[in-house]
Amino acid sequence: MTQETAPAIVDQPDIHKAARSIRNAWVAAILVNLLTLSGLMGWVYGVKLLDIFDVVLVFGLAFGIYKKSRACAAVMLAYFILHKALFMLFAGLPIGILVSVVFVYIFVQGLVGAMDYRTGTQPKQAVETTGGV
Repeated sequence: MTQETAPAIVDQPDIHKAARSIRNAWVAAILVNLLTLSGLMGWVYGVKLLDIFDVVLVFGLAFGIYKKSRACAAVMLAYFILHKALFMLFAGLPIGILVSVVFVYIFVQGLVGAMDYRTGTQPKQAVETTGGV
C-alpha cells in the first residue's frame, strides 16, 4: 500500500517581528554613536583619527543594519563587544556593564531579525513529505 506525497509549506519567521528587531538595532547603533560623539565633544583637542574611524564605522554599520544586512548586524555585534571589552580592560573597571548588556541584547536581536527577515522574504518552498511504510 502506497501513500501519496503531499507538499507541505515550510514555516516562515514573522516578518514584522524581524523588522522591529532590525529597527531597534540600527536605532541602538545610532544611540551608541551619539554617546560616543558626546564623549568626544569634551575632548575636542584630543580627538584622534581612530576616534573618527570609530564614529564613521558605527554609522556605516547602522546604515547597513537599516538596509537589513546580516553582515553589518554581525559586525556591529562583534565590534560593540570587542570595543566594550577593551574599554573595560584599559579602564580597569566594569563601567556601564548593565547598559552594555542591554545593547548586546538589542544587537543580538537585530542579527536574528536580519537573518529571519532574509529567510521570511524568500519565496515559500514546498517540501515533499512521504507517508509511513
